[in-house]
Amino acid sequence: MIVFGRSSARALGKKFQDAAVSSLTYSEIQGTGNHSLPMDYNYGTYENRIGSQADFDRARTGLMSWAAHVGNNVRIYPANKPVEIDSTFLAILNLGPIQVIAPCRIVFAVDEAKLFGFAYGTLDGHPECGEERFVVELRNDGTYFRITSFSRPANVVMRIASPVASPIQRIVNRGYIGALAKYVNE
Repeated sequence: MIVFGRSSARALGKKFQDAAVSSLTYSEIQGTGNHSLPMDYNYGTYENRIGSQADFDRARTGLMSWAAHVGNNVRIYPANKPVEIDSTFLAILNLGPIQVIAPCRIVFAVDEAKLFGFAYGTLDGHPECGEERFVVELRNDGTYFRITSFSRPANVVMRIASPVASPIQRIVNRGYIGALAKYVNE
């Protein structure tokens, strides 16, 4: 949802309670983990080397503690929300006088020796409909961070705003990669 101004703690609490009992807004759950993404969506894949092999554990810790989001000025509500399957949260992005509140739920997690990450899906009230996957991977030449997403506007207003919303989404995703790289290298 998009609001003008800033939501109070009470208003965010109410939005969070509503999100906790809402359903995912798409049926292709865990679609970002498939080799072929679902049809009728906009797709995005962003990847960059963010460190050496020795940086994998730090990247994993950063991803698990929302460093990619918080370092990109995306607030997670409630704060310190653990990254675990079925966990509901609000991702809050301030764009000048506009606040975008995006209710989400974690739908996928992977924790292997060379691969760590999670995906979250959109809930009622999110301006988009779809899923986003965040994975750090240890490779022979270093640690990589990859974001895979599929989405489409959740309503008529967002379809109209899509020429502006799509570039913002690309900027935000690139910002996630930069924020986690900064976290890893601090």
